[in-house]
Amino acid sequence: MLGSGGLAREMRQLLSQVDDGIEFGGFVVQGGNSDGNIPEWLVAGDDEWLAECGRKSDPPSVVLGSGFPGVRSKMLDSARLAQLRVLSLVHPSAAVDLGEVAIGEGGVICAGVVTTCNISIGDGALVNWNVTVGHDTRIGRCSVINPGAHVSGSVDIGDRVLVGAGAVVLQGVSIGDGAVIGAGAVVTKDVTSDATVVGVPARRMDS
Repeated sequence: MLGSGGLAREMRQLLSQVDDGIEFGGFVVQGGNSDGNIPEWLVAGDDEWLAECGRKSDPPSVVLGSGFPGVRSKMLDSARLAQLRVLSLVHPSAAVDLGEVAIGEGGVICAGVVTTCNISIGDGALVNWNVTVGHDTRIGRCSVINPGAHVSGSVDIGDRVLVGAGAVVLQGVSIGDGAVIGAGAVVTKDVTSDATVVGVPARRMDS
């Protein structure tokens, strides 16, 4: 598990609920950062350990354990640099038709998620608890859709986007790379790259 904060611990829990025979091997404390809630015996190693794993004949697989798009992107890059396999996970309670939903390397779909048809979830993206995703929607690389958000049909979400808990993105909206959608916001029109929008209807914070 890359990371050792709260989301990493939640991903460990999700991993235990996915019936695929994968054994949890420990948390990787990257950058020397830990929230202090991980017992030492559950720590597998650090950045140096991660790099060494790539030189093994049978390296471990990893799961991205951060809820921040930028951090997820760095984790994905470091895992690929070490030539490690990054696992994609789908919680068994999620209503996901894998014939209709393409999930990239390291993509995670949590409990209670409902998806429909012709959906693309990019490498490293996280679709959190009880999110709904409508038809013909793309969620970009390492974007994070937080719990209870609702994404309507024909929505295009760029890379490294953060959609806050309980937000609603209406039909046909495009959200640019690196944008932040505030919790509870209702997005009725396109959002430019790196913008932060909040409120009902959602407006740029600097407008």
